[in-house]
Amino acid sequence: MDKPKRPRTGHPAFRILNWVFLIAIVVLTGHLVISQLSPTQSVTESIAGTWTGIITDDYDEFIVYDFTIDFSRNDDGSFSGTTFAQSQAEFSDVHAGTSIHAAMRDDTTLFYYDTSIHGANTGWCRINSTLTWTSHNGVETLAGKWQGIPSSGCTGTSGRIHLIKAS
Repeated sequence: MDKPKRPRTGHPAFRILNWVFLIAIVVLTGHLVISQLSPTQSVTESIAGTWTGIITDDYDEFIVYDFTIDFSRNDDGSFSGTTFAQSQAEFSDVHAGTSIHAAMRDDTTLFYYDTSIHGANTGWCRINSTLTWTSHNGVETLAGKWQGIPSSGCTGTSGRIHLIKAS
């Protein structure tokens, strides 16, 4: 037994507009894919700017800080910048800022480390982090793990960073 065909509805102009929108989506999506596959230089250039998100601690999943990194590109292709972390907990006013240095390890991997701590109101640790850059539907992200720098008294501490490009 054959299923009955669904009757065509709507004005023919709407069917044409649907095709135009479909073609536009395919063209734009193809353009986004091409831009994601561009050379390392474009990813490197994209790192400079402000990134916002969170930083967490592995030892307690409920410890979450709002986290911002501002990267500036140096003449040698590396990056310098600052970070700022602020506790999300209502009962806590933990905050800290750091100065950082960073460099691309490969096409999409950025390694950074704190060079100094400033503006901390607690015993904040210097950290290093390996972050992976991705772009999906035009949204750029940096995400990865961090480790405490042993020379700063932070042996065994670790966590995760999740950031979105803000500017």
